[in-house]
Amino acid sequence: ACPNISFIEQLGVSYGISNYRCIAKTTKMLFQGARSISSKNILLDHNKKTPLDRLVVLFGNGQIESARNADEQDDEFLWIRRKAKCCNRETYVQSNCTNCQNYLCEECGYSCTECNSFICNSCISLFGTGNVDQPLCEKCTLFT
Repeated sequence: ACPNISFIEQLGVSYGISNYRCIAKTTKMLFQGARSISSKNILLDHNKKTPLDRLVVLFGNGQIESARNADEQDDEFLWIRRKAKCCNRETYVQSNCTNCQNYLCEECGYSCTECNSFICNSCISLFGTGNVDQPLCEKCTLFT
């Protein structure tokens, strides 16, 4: 390899011109993306859906209640029942436990009383993160 040729040019010589163009274009796009992030020219995605734990509160017995600060709930998850991966029941809410990332639904999960994140029944009973009346996620147990 010649010391006067850049790394990308060396790749172009090694892999052929078409691969060189692909690598050069990819590198150019990477640096353009990095520049736009560093200059705070990021376009916000306003179509992003609100996380479930900010919309509803789970009580572990199938009850679903609107969260205190929840906006209008016109998301389709509240109106369509799907088979849950955790317990094979037809449920409205399916998400993951904040502590262990296991699947949960409104029958198997609770909402943390402090931050409203979802916690599975196993984490509450096995790890002692609160109790079923006052469930707490792993982060909130550090501060209580």
